[in-house]
Amino acid sequence: YRKSIFLLLSAFFILIAVFLGKYTKTYSHFQTLFFYKLLFLNNKPADPNLIPYEARILWVPALLKPGWSRVFIYFSTLMFFSLLSIVAVPYRVIKKQACHGEGFLLLGLFVFFTLYLFMARFQVYFIIFLCIFTGYGGWFLKRKFKKIYIVWLLCLVTGLCLETARVIACLDYIGIPVKYEVLEDCINWVKENTSENDVILANFGLSPPLLTYAQRAIVLHPKFESRGLRDKVKEYAFSLFSENENDFYKFCLKNKADYFVFSAGTFSDESHCGWRYITATPASARQTTAYKFEYAPEDLNKFIPVYRSYKYDIYKVLKLKEIIKAEEYYVRAGELLEEKKYEQALEQYKTVLEIFPNHYKAHLKIGLVYSMQGDKKTAARHWQRGQRIKQLQYGSERLRQH
Repeated sequence: YRKSIFLLLSAFFILIAVFLGKYTKTYSHFQTLFFYKLLFLNNKPADPNLIPYEARILWVPALLKPGWSRVFIYFSTLMFFSLLSIVAVPYRVIKKQACHGEGFLLLGLFVFFTLYLFMARFQVYFIIFLCIFTGYGGWFLKRKFKKIYIVWLLCLVTGLCLETARVIACLDYIGIPVKYEVLEDCINWVKENTSENDVILANFGLSPPLLTYAQRAIVLHPKFESRGLRDKVKEYAFSLFSENENDFYKFCLKNKADYFVFSAGTFSDESHCGWRYITATPASARQTTAYKFEYAPEDLNKFIPVYRSYKYDIYKVLKLKEIIKAEEYYVRAGELLEEKKYEQALEQYKTVLEIFPNHYKAHLKIGLVYSMQGDKKTAARHWQRGQRIKQLQYGSERLRQH
């Protein structure tokens, strides 16, 4: 028993040494989370301004407290069948009949059960000790009460089968369901419509599949032990929720992003784990770039939508030279149109389309020029083309499935 306490205390002091030693900066975000979970008694505050960004972004479902209902749902079978040995071991320890390992196992069960109630992620360690105590109880019954052991074993197998069936039936509701067919279509579009040298910007949860399956360079990834990566994610989040589009555009240029994959719900998610909570942005902040990406892409000046689905939108990040050149041609074409120099204006608008084939305003203007020249058929074709592009890119209603 003393050896068990010594081992656990040693592990505790090693953990403290990791936090206070050379890995302090590496795990500073976890230290911040731990402090504020204690400060708020393990209850995430509704007001995001009460806790710092480092705690908000890490206080995710895996690190929330599970609650007693979840404990019962997930561990009811094992807790019931391990109860015999959980009760028997303390008795054997008190009577000094237990071997050295039994005290260690009991202490480990208590420690990890406490940690599990603090953070759901510790459930994997808690269940290991439950399995050990379940097996220990079966071993004890087999030695002393063989007939009861057979009944006990049958009940255990039946309980585990029922739990397995329940898990299989609820697979779509465990965690955040991923619409793989939509994700696959998005990845295929990236792979087929971008070059191998293009860099893709997406949130750190979506980026790894793009790297793995589309084989494109990414900007963000979920390796939060890297202080540099955590800083980059923070810059990404706050620039995306800035009211100045240039802030997010500068972030894209700084990281050489050619395309940006926007996930539906980035702004509209009202949960305490959503990006709006993480950046402490109110729901009324409709001038933010994130809001424009989700609801009003027509208000964006430096991003062009090239792919849309109800879950993911892909935007081409315009280059500075392209923006300046296209704008110069478009303005010059407007001046020539006012001067009734139709042929010259037409050439300027067509140059705009050479830079951006899906520039719907240029198509509409070309239609206007042809109409003034009396070519109604060509004019109608460009008007229809411009309207189709506008509807595709800037539909007034986003068709999102909830």
